[in-house]
Amino acid sequence: MTELPADVATILAEARGLNDGPAKVDLLEEAVRLADRARDLDAGFEARLRLMEAALVCGSADILLVAYTWCLSQAEREPERFSLYQMLWRYRWAIVYLPTFPEIPRAQIEDAIADMTRRYESAGASLRPVHLLRWKVAMKLGDGKTAADARRAWSRCRRDWLTDDDQTEQVTQIDYLLFRERWAEAAEAAAKYLDPSQRSHSYVDSVLSWMPVPLLRLGRPDEAMDYHQRGYRLTTRNAALVTQAGRHIQFLALTHNFPRAVRLVERYLPYCVRSDPEDQVEFYPCLVSLLRVMRNIGKTSVKLRLAPACPGFRPDGRYDLADLERVYREQAVAVAARYDARDGNDYYARQLAGLDRLLALARPHPLRPRDGER
Repeated sequence: MTELPADVATILAEARGLNDGPAKVDLLEEAVRLADRARDLDAGFEARLRLMEAALVCGSADILLVAYTWCLSQAEREPERFSLYQMLWRYRWAIVYLPTFPEIPRAQIEDAIADMTRRYESAGASLRPVHLLRWKVAMKLGDGKTAADARRAWSRCRRDWLTDDDQTEQVTQIDYLLFRERWAEAAEAAAKYLDPSQRSHSYVDSVLSWMPVPLLRLGRPDEAMDYHQRGYRLTTRNAALVTQAGRHIQFLALTHNFPRAVRLVERYLPYCVRSDPEDQVEFYPCLVSLLRVMRNIGKTSVKLRLAPACPGFRPDGRYDLADLERVYREQAVAVAARYDARDGNDYYARQLAGLDRLLALARPHPLRPRDGER
């Protein structure tokens, strides 16, 4: 790699000192612009590699996909100059985000996985990461049969130089058990993954946000509260963790801890409405859960500080709960319909239909005093 232009190198160095989040993504996008302006392909490649990593953490799928497409094109033209290995590794990052956009046809997603399969076979690599990717994508598409088939194929493949790490594979297993509503097995797998004696530094915020509601389903509210408290601290460090925040909001609703839930809504809803539809299809049902539980115990209104871009925004900040629930149920139904139409099933509609059954679990379970509202 040749020496980077000074302005690009300065920005990349500055980005190294930032925590993951939108500000880091913005900074790395500026590095890409400067490299392109200088017509420096090496700098553009390096900046985009860094941008892809930051966008992956933030869930900025559109940014990741554009950067990946550019880098793959360069690596295919000059594989000796630009690492084709790096692009094969990152191919899964790009494809796993294709389902994020309901306007991308399912056939195009399947074609991309087939293309990844051919590239890995041509490189002499194991198809284990390809099957893991197909497994993840199938869950996003609500396709249980394909997910099960991919999981079996994955388990039969050897590990090699392009295989995902153990943590990624373990977390996918937990995600699958939740997808299959095998709550007790998921709780056991999550406890093992989060055991302090194990090396599990990745995905901890996601796993901690997944488990509180399933643990409530299992009648284990104290464990659920412990997972929430640990996950809440991690989630609130990053304004981009919309889906994690949504799951915590739903748990707080079910346990009648409304003040904390409202604060999470105020912080994350404005980000959600500007984010990918995938954030919205996850977050809006959780918000509906909160509004419905508050109504069920006799509340009629709520004070919220929302941004003008939020559906249903009122300048006075005083919201009728029934009206606000209607607004966000309509939002949830609309985005679910977009995914179900693309996916060819009713997976997201069924998730919404199951909310009433879930909300029957609602019972007061206060936050511990030391972790109360602060």
